[in-house]
Amino acid sequence: MKSLRDIILPVINDIQSGKKTIEVSELWGASKALFLSGLQRQAKRPVVIVTATEEEAGTLIEDLRFFGENKGLFTAEEAEKDEGGGRVEARISFFPSWGVLPFEADSPDSRTVGERMRFLYHLISGTPGIYIVPARALVQKLPPWNVFADSVKTISAETQLDPEELVRSLASTGYESASLVSRTGEFSRRGGIIDFFSPLHENPVRLEFSGDAIESMREFDPETQRSITGIKEAIVLPVRELIINEKGIERLTGRINDESLIDQIKQGLLPPGGEFLAPFFYDMESLFEYLPENSLFALIEPDDVKKSIEEQTNKIADGRQEETEEGRRLPEANELYHDLPGIETGIAKFPAINLFLLGTGAGYRMDTKSAAWLGVRLTKPMDEEHDAAKAIDGTMGGLVEKLRRLRETDRVAIVCSTDEGAARLKKLLLEYGLGAVLGPAAMQDSGPQPVTVTTGRLSDGFSWPEIGITYITEEEIFGRKVHAPRGGARPSKIAPFLSTFKELKPGDFVVHTDYGVGEYQGLTHISVDEFETDFLSLRYEPDVKLHVPLYSLDKVQKYIGAEGLAPKLDRLGAPTWARTKEKVRKDILEMAQQLVAVYAARESMERTVFSSPDNLYREFESAFPYEETPDQQKAIEDVLADMQRPRPMDRLVCGDVGYGKTEVALRAAFKAVEDGFQAAVLVPTTLLADQHFRTFSERVANFSISVDMLSRFRTKSEQKETLRKLKNGSVDIVIGTHRLLQKDVAFKNLGLLVVDEEHKFGVKHKERIKEFKKLVDVLTLTATPIPRTLHLSLAGMRDLSIIQTPPLDRQAIQVVLARFGKRVVREAITHELERGGQVFFVHNRVQGIERMADFVQNLVPEAKVGTAHGQMEGDEIEDVMSRFVNGALNVLVTTTIIESGIDIPTANTIIINRADRFGLADLYQIKGRVGRSREKAYAYLLTPADELLSDTARKRLRAIQELSELGAGFRIAAQDLETRGAGN
Repeated sequence: MKSLRDIILPVINDIQSGKKTIEVSELWGASKALFLSGLQRQAKRPVVIVTATEEEAGTLIEDLRFFGENKGLFTAEEAEKDEGGGRVEARISFFPSWGVLPFEADSPDSRTVGERMRFLYHLISGTPGIYIVPARALVQKLPPWNVFADSVKTISAETQLDPEELVRSLASTGYESASLVSRTGEFSRRGGIIDFFSPLHENPVRLEFSGDAIESMREFDPETQRSITGIKEAIVLPVRELIINEKGIERLTGRINDESLIDQIKQGLLPPGGEFLAPFFYDMESLFEYLPENSLFALIEPDDVKKSIEEQTNKIADGRQEETEEGRRLPEANELYHDLPGIETGIAKFPAINLFLLGTGAGYRMDTKSAAWLGVRLTKPMDEEHDAAKAIDGTMGGLVEKLRRLRETDRVAIVCSTDEGAARLKKLLLEYGLGAVLGPAAMQDSGPQPVTVTTGRLSDGFSWPEIGITYITEEEIFGRKVHAPRGGARPSKIAPFLSTFKELKPGDFVVHTDYGVGEYQGLTHISVDEFETDFLSLRYEPDVKLHVPLYSLDKVQKYIGAEGLAPKLDRLGAPTWARTKEKVRKDILEMAQQLVAVYAARESMERTVFSSPDNLYREFESAFPYEETPDQQKAIEDVLADMQRPRPMDRLVCGDVGYGKTEVALRAAFKAVEDGFQAAVLVPTTLLADQHFRTFSERVANFSISVDMLSRFRTKSEQKETLRKLKNGSVDIVIGTHRLLQKDVAFKNLGLLVVDEEHKFGVKHKERIKEFKKLVDVLTLTATPIPRTLHLSLAGMRDLSIIQTPPLDRQAIQVVLARFGKRVVREAITHELERGGQVFFVHNRVQGIERMADFVQNLVPEAKVGTAHGQMEGDEIEDVMSRFVNGALNVLVTTTIIESGIDIPTANTIIINRADRFGLADLYQIKGRVGRSREKAYAYLLTPADELLSDTARKRLRAIQELSELGAGFRIAAQDLETRGAGN
């Protein structure tokens, strides 16, 4: 049996012999990442990988990282050779495109540019590694190599440096001034201290000056602001791609006749989209000029790459024409971009490997197989007898038999996304008598080995018989999951404060948990016992200051009250604040005492307990297509624990729309049905009933569970048949509106009632729900609990679970701030429709909404456009929404009536017109309408093209950026907001 090194060496020999183009085919799934990782490992030269799209690049990066972290993939002989040769672990670098339309009057985000600059720095520094470049990024030209190199500053502890000069340099290369440095591309100055966050460093850097001498240089934690470690050197990379110097300004003056623009640039102010003027400053160069001479190219599906380049070239031509027609002075397209022949000429200077899934027959055919061909997908529930001999395809027993046969010839690894999932799968395999071990994928030993269950991220599994390895992902067994982005932000105790800190300015009110309401006075640098750090200065009555160290930020929150009303400051040291907190406690306890008698009877009742989770439940659990958030997992465990107690459950699960409450209900319903009971799900609207019916039916499809629906979407004869089946027990789960509460509805053995948004039902309906609570377990789901319901839970008379962690899939939303314009709207809608999705267009004015719908329809003729607003009749709104849900419409021009309600997984783009008119909470809620599936989601916040934004509107839109950054994956083209309007 060959090793991976044996497979790759002939390819490397061809390269070393001078062959310019080599074809490699039949690399299925993640096997191409394994091949490329081994290629770089053996070639020991930079490998530049070109993909057709950024999405493909992201997937490839995840796979490359997985194989880079699993060193057991290589034989002991290979590992020994690498160690003997002093091999350095390959760096994986990504070169993103700007993310704005060609020649658009918007600028790329400083962090996006920072990532590009980090990529270039590693290239020119000779860092060994793998460099991934999407086709769109390859098209765009770059500043000259020498201009970029001159803009990189190296600061050492011995450097003599004028602090004023450093601040000017940071500002001129795109760094934004901030009160508190917490993200790449920011800097701040407080006296003799300068903080900055360079793209090259994992943490921000703090310099302390004494005159022009640097007294200390250290990295610090962006959350706590506390020092981590001292450093000897810091590298400052630009975070703006237009690098301005005196020579460039002279050239600009000779090429354009716009004194106002020239004066603005001389003052360090770059207009929105100013980066597109770069050819006026210097002759642009291509990425090829930055590459080391020994670089090696690898093109993933070259035909797709070529098509992507041609599409981008067309967008460039269209964009320049539209912008010049609006009077903008722009360089020629070929000054800023490459065309396809130019790129082909650049690649031809280097040896290139073309990777095809289905090749022409030339070159090297790797003969891998997709893991899907192995037939490991579970499509049926486990055999109740757990008898592997009777197993059939699609069952757990059948899977175990396939794995048992595979491991006779291959080293088999199953990749799970979480440690919990890996442990769960290992337990399942062991219970079916198959040897399984947890740990990294060790592929070095020969002969039959236990199946390895490892943790990581792998896009798709594969089998490679020639080298005797098989990889299977848990998704190929249990179905697709949505993952949190790698390295995504994790919740921290100070995250809620950081989300509002950026909005604070001196004079704003804050609340300290120990001292009450105070006035924020700004940051102060204080030396205490020879230890210097930063403090928040808060003013209390009577004009007394409290200094709060930054590591205690979790005790401080911005004051939230009625707009325009100033609160009374608390008196430092006075008992007023303590009395206020004590009064609230007493009010809650008093209400609890009044209501406790109502629920005392329920405590004394008993019913048959439900069984604990078994293998069948674990299989259902594993089929959940998302990673559970910690809060969601805790809510599920709470519900299951309630069901295993003798008293009936009455639990409230509170969480924002889309935070995973439905899955909590699904787990409870599955457990009830598994134990021989029926479950009913009560919802307030027919649309929500239809949505839940689809969700429940899809989730339990492989488990022989019958799901039906009672609503006005069903005919009278269909309703009659459903009632008959409920009575005889042939329906296990029923989803319905208030129709479920009518007297003619009878169940054979109801064990669980799920109530979604109880507060939306009328008084009579709630009385009927109370009758159910005396007989069966009741689980109530809500996003907005009424005060009495919430108080009951907080007082301990109703069990409460709160899901406050955003779902992991939400972190894929990309927020774009842009000017309103035909090209932006058309591009956003067309991009979504081309991938088969749907679009929300929010225009929050009923007057004129039809004109806006006509505008959208004329702009994108192929779109199927509908409108919805609050002045329509209820049946009209329901009809339009139903058509949108069912796909009869793919663009919905609507007001904010969509800010809460049904989930539409195919709607992954939302365009919010006049975003500057919305409140912060409204924007955050509306934005959450998209991003409910695996697809990358986009939220476009459009501002007027020809109006000045107020300072308040600018701060509100900036705050959306900061709130979004508590997750991950957001881009803000926000220089537009900084330069438009008066003041800073």
